[in-house]
Amino acid sequence: DERVHWFMQGFAGAEIEPSLAPQEGDVIVWRQRHLPSSELLNILNAHSVTKATVVGLRASYSVQATCQALCDEGLSVCVVRECVQDDVPERLKATLDHILPIYAEEVVGW
Repeated sequence: DERVHWFMQGFAGAEIEPSLAPQEGDVIVWRQRHLPSSELLNILNAHSVTKATVVGLRASYSVQATCQALCDEGLSVCVVRECVQDDVPERLKATLDHILPIYAEEVVGW
């Protein structure tokens, strides 16, 4: 998709920043649908995680859904404003200012 090609192989910016690359022992959960998989929630519960920081693309889709699912599981959620993006600037602003604060205890700036 030429308009929205985030993380598609062959497009600039799709590669993982080396300093953020997964390390040995890191758990990686791939999300392929709107809501996070039960695998992610099971891993967080197994490690007694009580607070999660959410960053990502598609603020009004995957970021919002993840925040909602984590909140529903009883986790404290924090969103880092500068680390969230959307393909429509107005939707990004509305999501950060009005929707995410419903689920996140904090929507913080860097």
